[in-house]
Amino acid sequence: MDLSNILSVSGYSGLYKLIAQAKNGIIVEALSDKKRFAVSGAKKVSSLKDVAIYTNNNNMRPLYEVFEKIYEKYGNSLVNIDNKTENEEIRKKFEEIMPDYDREKVYVSDMRKVFLWYNQLSSLGMVTFDKEEEVKSEEVSVNSEDEDKTDELVSKEKARKITKAKKVKEDNKKEENKKEDNKKENKKKGKKEISDDTTKNKTKKSTEKTSKQTTKKK
Repeated sequence: MDLSNILSVSGYSGLYKLIAQAKNGIIVEALSDKKRFAVSGAKKVSSLKDVAIYTNNNNMRPLYEVFEKIYEKYGNSLVNIDNKTENEEIRKKFEEIMPDYDREKVYVSDMRKVFLWYNQLSSLGMVTFDKEEEVKSEEVSVNSEDEDKTDELVSKEKARKITKAKKVKEDNKKEENKKEDNKKENKKKGKKEISDDTTKNKTKKSTEKTSKQTTKKK
């Protein structure tokens, strides 16, 4: 039973089906008479899929599971509850299908609404609990998890390759810088050797000149 497109609209009784998005709200169709109308964005609209009932341990039980409990007790029969049913009777019936509900947070008006919603959906043949569908839903969930894991592995591998490529690029850059430094160093050494040779030659010539001058005086 898919409750995602079944809506409750504040200020309107009964349930509605989502038809389309409108400019300033949504278009809905009443399950009771199939009439369609626009609901403004100012109205509070709730999907039954998002509705849940508080339990004693501060958890919340999805409406789908509450409907399932009602179905287990009443089957395809309607629950004998309407807008005139006494509060005490409603509490009693609700406690039978959900004994662990939170007595402080769940009001009789909430219980009445749950039963009336169930009756409306059941009368339209929309209350179904197909085990095969549940299994398929679980399989889809598992497959989605597998896909997520695969995507995660792909992302990690991609990140690893990018990191490796960056490291290679950095290493190449370092090697180029090292070669450039060596060239500069060799160039400096070459200049120094030329300078040393020039100095040696000058010294040698100076020595020879001095030696000649000394010999001439003698």
